[in-house]
Amino acid sequence: MKQMIQKSLVLALMLVGLTSVAREKGPFLKVNEKGGKEFFLFIDEATTNADKALISLKDLEGEILYSENLTRGDQYRKLFDLNALPEGEYILQVEDGTRIKTWPLQITKAGLELQNANNLDFYKPQIIDQADNKVGISMFNKEQLSAQLSIFDSRRNLVYNEALSKELIIQKVYDLSKLATGSYNVALKIDGKKFTKTVVVK
Repeated sequence: MKQMIQKSLVLALMLVGLTSVAREKGPFLKVNEKGGKEFFLFIDEATTNADKALISLKDLEGEILYSENLTRGDQYRKLFDLNALPEGEYILQVEDGTRIKTWPLQITKAGLELQNANNLDFYKPQIIDQADNKVGISMFNKEQLSAQLSIFDSRRNLVYNEALSKELIIQKVYDLSKLATGSYNVALKIDGKKFTKTVVVK
């Protein structure tokens, strides 16, 4: 079934002339017309904060129906045709080095609808390996969610654990100089998502 859907899912990559819409900052989605099952996706090059942004279309079970990498500097203006997909709920996601932007979509007999006009914007926390065996944490916690910081040694033993405050902006520096030399995994968990970075204590 998955292969059949993937083969029949036609994603028309058409350049469009909606320049006024294309000037929107940040990834921007526009449903084509009432009753249709197409949408336009616009990504301005200034919003791509990593070498590549990942564009993906998933069902609610997390199965990826389509994915594409966008090279930094590209201006992305494409039309997605979802007429081959069955009725149901889907998720379009654009992820780069600093942000995950999500649009819940629903296909019905009446056409394609945005489930939530206010798309979901999640800013990824940054784990920065600093000098002198220090690690910095920087995060824009837009929804002021609970976050958990954990540090594991190379044998996956937990050496440090902390529940972070639900502040809008979280900036902290951790001194790892008292730990034994070797590699450690710094893990930050928030909203069911986990972000990790390996650091070396010298």
